Amino acid sequence: MQHVRMVTGIAQWQDLQTHDTSVLVEFWASWCGPSVLLSDLVTSIAASVPQNEMLFARVDVDDAANSDIVQQMNVESLPHVCVLGVREGRRGVLAEKNAPSPSDIKAILGNLLTSPAYEAVVPVVDVVDHSMAMFDTEREGGGVGTDTGGGGLHGTSGGVGRQGMSGS
Repeated sequence: MQHVRMVTGIAQWQDLQTHDTSVLVEFWASWCGPSVLLSDLVTSIAASVPQNEMLFARVDVDDAANSDIVQQMNVESLPHVCVLGVREGRRGVLAEKNAPSPSDIKAILGNLLTSPAYEAVVPVVDVVDHSMAMFDTEREGGGVGTDTGGGGLHGTSGGVGRQGMSGS
């Protein structure tokens, strides 16, 4: 069982970029509700994915030691995730998403994990996605199945806007 690594400075950030496996990096802040919810999801996913498949890291945007990383990655909204790795012999960002829903995370992982590892993640993500959809509809005064925010970590009330994944 692996844990999410906390990045506390540029040296750890650079170390993440040298791994042979892909690394899902979550940019978050403790004051951001959707960031906290996404952090719980990423922690659960990390516990079910072998380290030889993917690593997981978290960058606190309010930590002064991470300010250069946040600027380098152009993090402008929270939560924000990116996947670092190697594609066609080149190291870089394989996927990136602002305000990802659990379904968005599942889609990103579906493109990067082997079948057995992905199959272990699907139930974890689906439970959280269903729970968040119910939370969104209850918060908005609707019933189950009336979520107009697309489910996930943000509904139509004060949610963070979506942005497409780069490279897709």
